[in-house]
Amino acid sequence: MRTPRRRDRRNLIRRRAVYDAYLASHAWRDRRKAWYAAWLTQRGISPACLVCDREWSLRNGHLHHLTYLRIGDEDDRDLVPLCARHHRRLHEVMERSTHWRTLGREQASLRIITLLRRTHLNSNRSGTSAVTNS
Repeated sequence: MRTPRRRDRRNLIRRRAVYDAYLASHAWRDRRKAWYAAWLTQRGISPACLVCDREWSLRNGHLHHLTYLRIGDEDDRDLVPLCARHHRRLHEVMERSTHWRTLGREQASLRIITLLRRTHLNSNRSGTSAVTNS
């Protein structure tokens, strides 16, 4: 694996700043509301964290981007509901291992969500919590 160049690092920092500004914007709040309304219309039930089934709300739920390709013009399918804890955990797992990056963001995200859900369900059965990074 090649060492990132200084220019690549600057571009990453710049993209991250743009993304963070978007997440703090009225446009993102409006997008979250539109996503929530579409979910309710299509499914007829409130969304829940895909890992632990905790009820998702506009106030405290997180939406994970399966892709960054359409930031600001996301399709509903680009966004998945997670609680804050499992959204943070998904990013921790994804960032710790280069294995996940080789899959691409969408596939890595979906596989990690499946892994976290399985771990969550197993820990509820056994009363323990396992941590898996790959």
